[in-house]
Amino acid sequence: MTHRNEADNEGSGRLSESGHQQHADRATAGAETDGRRQTRAIGVRTLGAQQEAEKRTVLVTTDLVGVEGYEVRIWRTDIGPGVVGGKHYHPGTECNYVLEGSLILEKEGEPPVNLKAGDAHCARPRQVLVPRNASQTEPYKSVVVMIAPKGQPLAIPVK
Repeated sequence: MTHRNEADNEGSGRLSESGHQQHADRATAGAETDGRRQTRAIGVRTLGAQQEAEKRTVLVTTDLVGVEGYEVRIWRTDIGPGVVGGKHYHPGTECNYVLEGSLILEKEGEPPVNLKAGDAHCARPRQVLVPRNASQTEPYKSVVVMIAPKGQPLAIPVK
């Protein structure tokens, strides 16, 4: 059995699943006072236009014992206020538990699913999805579990 914590690899302060930088670049200005240099922050610039959009942070990836060629992946999804995530699908069965906020999950060929904190929901493999944060002011946060063939990406974009 293989157990990998991939938080450092996917979305933990470096690159998000979509490849955007996940840190702020601080601009500073100096001022002279009594011969000592003082530095103060005068602004914060965010790198990557979609930093607040949708972020997946992998927490655990481990082999599925007794089922050759499959693994379990657990990650956290964060979606900023008012954000519509990218159209995508997952290569395996994906189940999520909503920690905070609310989500409208559009599922191709089915009515949208409204989820709020405390709700859980599963999507079948290759079900095309579009997640929408239902709030314009509050973030959406969930924990997701997926059982899929080993080595598959978390999500596959759909045009």
